[in-house]
Amino acid sequence: PFFSPFVAPSPPNPFVSLGELPPLCVSAPTPPPVSMLSRDPPPLFPRRTVQSCQQELIGGAEMYIATCRRCFNDPVPPSPRRMTKVRDAIREVEVATLQDLSLIHI
Repeated sequence: PFFSPFVAPSPPNPFVSLGELPPLCVSAPTPPPVSMLSRDPPPLFPRRTVQSCQQELIGGAEMYIATCRRCFNDPVPPSPRRMTKVRDAIREVEVATLQDLSLIHI
């Protein structure tokens, strides 16, 4: 049999009204950001979690945490045990977020 490209079904119309599109997400209330050490808002200051003498240190969640002004100005650094606890909490949130994102199919 002979197949012509002109008899194939046409693709769906890409120009649809907004009311016909399915919602991709639902808004949910989110708690305000807080300091990762004292749980006081707002966490406007990054504090290093690693011992380094470099003036400029590029890194992510493994090297910095968000703190309030009081925690940032505290001359006594948090204990290594406490920093490990904070780092583990960050990883739990990252894993949970990635699992939630893997459930969304676009």
